[in-house]
Amino acid sequence: MLKEYSIQQKKELAVSAEDFSVITGNLYKIGNGEILRRYVPEFERSHILTDAHGGILGGHYAGRATARKILCVGLH
Repeated sequence: MLKEYSIQQKKELAVSAEDFSVITGNLYKIGNGEILRRYVPEFERSHILTDAHGGILGGHYAGRATARKILCVGLH
């Protein structure tokens, strides 16, 4: 797979990968303030959005407020 990449592309990939870690089988990205944010696979996203919007702490918030709530619990 990596044979298809140029040397420059491999270097760029290595630099980009520095911001990511795998912890207990989950992919995390180091964000602003060195906060780890878990990458959410596509199959989990709709469930998280449903919970954030209509769960116990949910409500009819604007998109930014819902996104802020999701980011505050460390998901990305």
